[in-house]
Amino acid sequence: MYEIFAKLLAKKGLKAADVTRATGIKSPVFSEWKKGKSKPNTEKLIKIANFLDVSVEYLTGNSFVEDMGRLIREERMSKGVTQEEIAKAANISITELDDYETLDLPIREDIFNDIADALGTSYLQLLFDHDLYDDIIPSRYNGDVVKWEADKQAAEWESMGEDLHASIARNDSERRLLMLCRRAGDASEEEKKALIDQFESTIDIYLRAKGIKKG
Repeated sequence: MYEIFAKLLAKKGLKAADVTRATGIKSPVFSEWKKGKSKPNTEKLIKIANFLDVSVEYLTGNSFVEDMGRLIREERMSKGVTQEEIAKAANISITELDDYETLDLPIREDIFNDIADALGTSYLQLLFDHDLYDDIIPSRYNGDVVKWEADKQAAEWESMGEDLHASIARNDSERRLLMLCRRAGDASEEEKKALIDQFESTIDIYLRAKGIKKG
């Protein structure tokens, strides 16, 4: 659904042209999608979803959040916010919001996120605030479940990366080099180019010093 794509672009401060540059998908694909004449094929949808850091199901409107209507209602009322205010912020009708709150209907994930944003919360934070979160958060996080989950995920990826590097590196120096290369993935394109140039220059100096490379 182009509507979801457009919302993701707006939230991330991007334009369709940015997706084109990153994925190689030609701009007419987005134009036809916006007009409702066609939609990207599965391969293109996967590229777009990966670039925007969502699932294909989310991007196509096939991902739903369940059993959250009651929590939305409780959160809204505790903050003294009206249905009209939330419906307007989430760009849905008051009737639709009321159905979510009173009937506990499944909520399309992007719509749920819009509602949560309007309430100044998130899925995980709602669970935590209503005693439905099943993990123990260290006190230093002050109940910030989103940061806690993000740090857990980062630690998990770090551990996976170290295990992978340990399995393919022949020594500790190679392992450290692989770790540096992986971390460089977070750098901007300009920073990556500067790192590559510096690395190649350093290797050249080393090879010449060893007599392996002349010139």
